[in-house]
Amino acid sequence: MNSFWRKIFIYWAPVLFWSLLIFLLSAVPGSGEAHYDFVTFLERKTAHVLEYLILTILWIRVFGAYFGKNKIVYCWPILLAFVWAVSDEIHQLFVSGRQGKITDVLIDLLGILLAVWFYQKLEKWRAGIKK
Repeated sequence: MNSFWRKIFIYWAPVLFWSLLIFLLSAVPGSGEAHYDFVTFLERKTAHVLEYLILTILWIRVFGAYFGKNKIVYCWPILLAFVWAVSDEIHQLFVSGRQGKITDVLIDLLGILLAVWFYQKLEKWRAGIKK
């Protein structure tokens, strides 16, 4: 497999798959319930954080494959994941029983920032092992 197809399969396919999965899950009609118990609230908001943590890590991998280790590896993934979070909430405005919320975008942003923090810690740990 040449390097072009290898990069498509190893880097681009996962980020595109994950983005599509987020979109499809957002297209599932909601129950219309505005209030739910604390456990359900925590479960839903944790899902937001994890969705965007994973999306951001996948984007960091894509940019790392092309640009190595510099700031662009984090700047573009943050921007792209944030834009996807905003577009996801806009998408939900058109889904029955769902609503787009700015608070959900902020929770998604928490996942995005945690991904960058986690990935930077992982890189430092890897560099320490290689020494």
